[in-house]
Amino acid sequence: MEKIYHVDLTPRQVKHLQKMVRVGSNKAKVISRAHILLKSHEGKTDKEIANLLYVDEETVRRTRQRFWHEGLEMALHGNPWPPPEPTLTDEQEAYLVALAC
Repeated sequence: MEKIYHVDLTPRQVKHLQKMVRVGSNKAKVISRAHILLKSHEGKTDKEIANLLYVDEETVRRTRQRFWHEGLEMALHGNPWPPPEPTLTDEQEAYLVALAC
């Protein structure tokens, strides 16, 4: 299958991603995505990248697609999770604090 979303990184982006994978202080998922983008930039196919990095071809395709549509940072980090809903209302919390004191 032909690649629809070509990854063309700037020299600055390549340097940034290489530093990310070398330093290794990022989450494994982010490092994996950085490798995917670097290998894509080198012209590797989705199948080659998936085999090299032990990920699914769909993961490679989604990372490449997200880079194309949303940019480097979103391709690496994705959307942050929304904060959890509070389980107690302010009144309930105040009542529990009053009980504990």
